[in-house]
Amino acid sequence: MSHEANRSFLSEHIEMWPPLKLKLHEMMVAQMKALEENILASLTAAAIEKEKEIEIEKEIEKEIEIEIEIEIEIEIEIEIEIEKEIEKEKEKEKEKEKEKEKEKEKEKEKEKEKEKEIEIEKEKDLMYCTYVLWDEIGGGQGELDVHSPL
Repeated sequence: MSHEANRSFLSEHIEMWPPLKLKLHEMMVAQMKALEENILASLTAAAIEKEKEIEIEKEIEKEIEIEIEIEIEIEIEIEIEIEKEIEKEKEKEKEKEKEKEKEKEKEKEKEKEKEKEIEIEKEKDLMYCTYVLWDEIGGGQGELDVHSPL
């Protein structure tokens, strides 16, 4: 084709360019809008999904916090029980000490009783010796000789 033929072809079709250009522009704008809407829809869906994930994570964190609180309460209860057991053991030890003190007091009382019995036996022996001595020196039948070696 010659230059003239190209010009005539162009001049015949040049009138079609603005509407084609406009149509092409409208199609591109429509595609851009569709693409923008798809992107917005994707971003919105992703944001909603992310919010759901965040909510799930928050719920999990709340559950973990509740479990931790429960574990802390259980540990506190265990410590209280241990303290109660320790107090019971201390009370038992106190009772044992009291019993030991009572036993010591009983032993002391027994010792005192033995000492009293020994004293009574000594007094009896002394009285017997005095009686025998008194009888030997003729007690009751005269006077006691204070100068006698017996």
